[in-house]
Amino acid sequence: MKAKSFKRFKLFDAVDLQTETIDGERHYVIAPDKKYKSVTSVLSQLTKQHINEWRKKVGEEEANKISTSASNRGTKLHTFCEHYLNEDVKFIEQISTEAVANPFSQSAKTIELFNSIKHVVDEGIEIIYDQEFALYSDVLKTAGRCDLFCSFNGFNTVLDFKTSSKPKKEEWIENYFIQCTAYAMMIGERYNINVPRIAVLIAVENEPYQLFFKSTQRYKDRVLEVFCG
Repeated sequence: MKAKSFKRFKLFDAVDLQTETIDGERHYVIAPDKKYKSVTSVLSQLTKQHINEWRKKVGEEEANKISTSASNRGTKLHTFCEHYLNEDVKFIEQISTEAVANPFSQSAKTIELFNSIKHVVDEGIEIIYDQEFALYSDVLKTAGRCDLFCSFNGFNTVLDFKTSSKPKKEEWIENYFIQCTAYAMMIGERYNINVPRIAVLIAVENEPYQLFFKSTQRYKDRVLEVFCG
């Protein structure tokens, strides 16, 4: 697999935040006396009832198996995307070699998923501003780590990579849009940079990818409702 050479432009120096687990939830340490709950921890509360009902339906053992598989799949793809965007040829070749050697390995599944979205990444991303960087908001009292901030098809865009075992209906993934909008708002708050658009790119197992674009403005009120109450 040949990695594309991406244009890069640094708009700001992102902060380096440590994390800490408090009452079983991830928090970002902004200062010794200021720790904000992670965006994903806050959003998990919105789907807690639905997840609990699903776990009862399929059984704890099967639910744990599915959750672990989904988590591993997502982590592997995120890691591969990060190295690909960094043009880490050695890493890409290593995973590609492992995939060829064992077509049923996790590496092979990761390559298959990435190949389904590769042309979107190559053709859509024009300039990389930063990736896998920490953000926080004193307004929203939350923090998180953004997958990618880039120029995508002419717009400053917060782009999030997701994976799924089946296609998602738009009404199922409001949390994704809230998450990305929160990051876009944090970039505006911290660095005074306008981010007019968010994008969620989903690699779906054995199915075509899904790509959702949303106006940041559309979900701002929902973000304020969720994080500011």
